[in-house]
Amino acid sequence: MNMNYKSKHYYILILVVLLPLKSLFSQTGPEPEGPPQKLLPFELHKDREMSEGKLKDKREGNYVTGLPLFSSDPVRGQGLGVLVNYFENGSKDEPLFNYQPYKYKVAGSVFQTTNNAQHHFVELEIPYIWDTPYRIKSEIYYDRVDNTPYFGIGAHTMKPLSYEDRNFRGRGNVRNARFSDYERNLGTIRSGANVNDGPAVTDTAYHEYDFETIGAAFAIDRTFWGAFRFAFDQELSKNIVRTYDNAWYPGTLPGTTLEFTVPSGQTLVTQDANAGLINGLQGGYINYTRVGLMYDTRDFEPDPDRGIVLEVNYSVVSKYNASDYEYNKTFAQFMFFHMPFPDIFEELVVAGRAAAHYSAGDVPFFEYRYIWSIDGPSEGLGGVRTLRGYRQDRFVGPVMGWGNLEVRWRFASLRTQDNLFTFSLVPFYDVGKVWDRPRDMDLMGYAHSYGLGLRTIWNQATVILFDYAVSREDRQFFIEFGHVF
Repeated sequence: MNMNYKSKHYYILILVVLLPLKSLFSQTGPEPEGPPQKLLPFELHKDREMSEGKLKDKREGNYVTGLPLFSSDPVRGQGLGVLVNYFENGSKDEPLFNYQPYKYKVAGSVFQTTNNAQHHFVELEIPYIWDTPYRIKSEIYYDRVDNTPYFGIGAHTMKPLSYEDRNFRGRGNVRNARFSDYERNLGTIRSGANVNDGPAVTDTAYHEYDFETIGAAFAIDRTFWGAFRFAFDQELSKNIVRTYDNAWYPGTLPGTTLEFTVPSGQTLVTQDANAGLINGLQGGYINYTRVGLMYDTRDFEPDPDRGIVLEVNYSVVSKYNASDYEYNKTFAQFMFFHMPFPDIFEELVVAGRAAAHYSAGDVPFFEYRYIWSIDGPSEGLGGVRTLRGYRQDRFVGPVMGWGNLEVRWRFASLRTQDNLFTFSLVPFYDVGKVWDRPRDMDLMGYAHSYGLGLRTIWNQATVILFDYAVSREDRQFFIEFGHVF
């Protein structure tokens, strides 16, 4: 083809213009800095990935956190034992390293308190087993608490503590009592009032019973759509209840400091059983079948910096699965973890929870307090896991609702060889209430507590809790393991 001089220049001009445009539109962007992105074996929400700060400190391979246990609890007393955790984190090159708290964990504990409470267990947990969206968790456990609290079942337990002072009869009732004063008054000797009472008795064990359980649980859940988890759980247990009616206790003679050992009067759990208000005094076999659904975007489950959790689960106990009772439970909760100033104050996390629990059917009295979540179980309102500042199981009923708010400030860290310790200051506020029926639920008359805590976090996954809580009834100090939520 012939081209004149002018057409050749037009052709060159077109090439000069089009070639840079072609380069501009075909460019895919600069090559990303750092290592190439790892291809996930299944879909996971982007918020599930650990923050850069946590990834920087996450260990590779395996390690052990074996430590002597010391706990302090107003009900169980001071406890001693040993807890051993074996963690396998895998390698940074593995696709799920950035998303799972650990590749698997084996844990075991032997523990006993000064009040003869015992808690022993062996546990295995594998998030994303064999790089699949399935997680399994299994546990064998034995628990016994000689002084398990019982304040009744239902909305009436929300009433403030009150008593007639046995040292100064005729002065009327003491209302809105402190728990220590209420307890001291129960320990004063009185005249027997029931058929089986002796002439002189004490009510030291009035709000207590002995509860023993041995069981095993297996749970499996599957992650889907990136952040959803569907769970199935089976738990089997044998339960024994013992009461303290007519057991011998030291009591104080009214108006003096003299102590005498006398029989215990009839306990509250026996009174309620005789009145037909509760069942389950005979204990028995309880086998749960549970299903649950959770939406979970936490970046690191043992100690989250960000994310939300929405959960609902349903539990069934039936004679068809060899249980001695028939009832069901429904549980729902919402949790959030938020860094309000991530760019200038990344060590500050605000965390909150709102939860509700409903039990219906032939529920034994000791199971009203048992609350199961995909994350793990807890107990009735009061104590370290729900409403700090009130005694464990202080408020228990068919419907229970509660909320917790914490500000977690990581103020220091310490590295020793291969171990990392971080320390957080945690002011908190708890609120809760009990109702007899779902339709009774309202926004009035809640119990409140507040306090200050310290968290020591060992190698990111082992959380040691120190909390001091205050309520209208009590002041309590706790040493435990794991965040409250």
